[in-house]
Amino acid sequence: MAKPLSEDLGQFSLNVLIATAYALFSALTLTAQPARSDDDAKALLLEAAQRNGLAREGMKPWHLKVSFTSYDENGKDAEQGTIEEFWEGPTRYKVVRTNASGSQTDYGTDTGIFRSGRQDSLPRIYTEVSEGFIAPISVKYVQGLPSSASVEIQKLQVGQSNLRCLTVTLSATSYTVVHELRGPPTCLDWSVPALRILGTLISNRQYDFNDVESFQNNYVARSIQETRGNKKEFVARIDVLEELNDINSAELTPPPEAVPVKMPVRISPAVAQRMQIKTIAPEYPLAAKAQRITGTVVFEIVIDKGGHVSDVRVVGGPPLLQQAGADAVRRWTYKPYILNGEAVEVITSAAVTFALDGHN
Repeated sequence: MAKPLSEDLGQFSLNVLIATAYALFSALTLTAQPARSDDDAKALLLEAAQRNGLAREGMKPWHLKVSFTSYDENGKDAEQGTIEEFWEGPTRYKVVRTNASGSQTDYGTDTGIFRSGRQDSLPRIYTEVSEGFIAPISVKYVQGLPSSASVEIQKLQVGQSNLRCLTVTLSATSYTVVHELRGPPTCLDWSVPALRILGTLISNRQYDFNDVESFQNNYVARSIQETRGNKKEFVARIDVLEELNDINSAELTPPPEAVPVKMPVRISPAVAQRMQIKTIAPEYPLAAKAQRITGTVVFEIVIDKGGHVSDVRVVGGPPLLQQAGADAVRRWTYKPYILNGEAVEVITSAAVTFALDGHN
């Protein structure tokens, strides 16, 4: 079992790690590990993606229950809830999400997802918490890294803990200049590929994985804390994690009242713009300003029945601008889209333009 980092991390903040993309590690004491080649580092990153969480192919059925608290800008409780999942396979599961307003249960089947209870979209925090415990590092992302990407292993000491930090470096072009863009580190335990710290590019978000233990030959943190800058955004803890030798098939069968989860209706960006009520301008990343990187980031977004952006996916644009653009778009609001007299979820495109003249 890996040693908890809760005390060692203290005030350790991603602000230190990503003050600028080109000086990502200048404020830290890091020692390169020359014994590892770039191929070795990529292999370790892929192993970490495959060995952390509960999404590994071939795992035996499991039962997970998590409780969490999220916090607002003032540090006060914003949302408290629980997520409970019974998993037998990628298309055979039951997820129960509960908060003070009620509960929502999704059933995964070979013919799609069926839902009982609340039919509205829950805040994104539910997805973030689930991913943190089930699939914290995307295997598809690691496997999809271009051949030109390089991965470096470095040693980071946090308190009394030694960590191996993997940093991905990509190339991007602004005007006629090629920039080397270094992402935040994925930090693993020194002796095993257990995830301890995960950062997100430029957004000042950091995920700390504490009380890591082995489960079915994978690594799972008993608690996860997300911070943005020096502010805590959520704390989540595992209440139950157990292997299931036998699952009652009725437990995973949708009840008669469950209805299919409808896919969002696609609308054009022009229609979405006419529905828009509130637009939030993004914060220009300091690293992008320093390198005079400009451009437009395009997103595919999902707008829920209430007009809030429930999901954001980057389609394209300068990498250093993507996270800042996504953070802004998540705060946009729209009029509900009415179809046949009923508000429905929609999917559309959105764009955020960054310009150095101060107009975004």
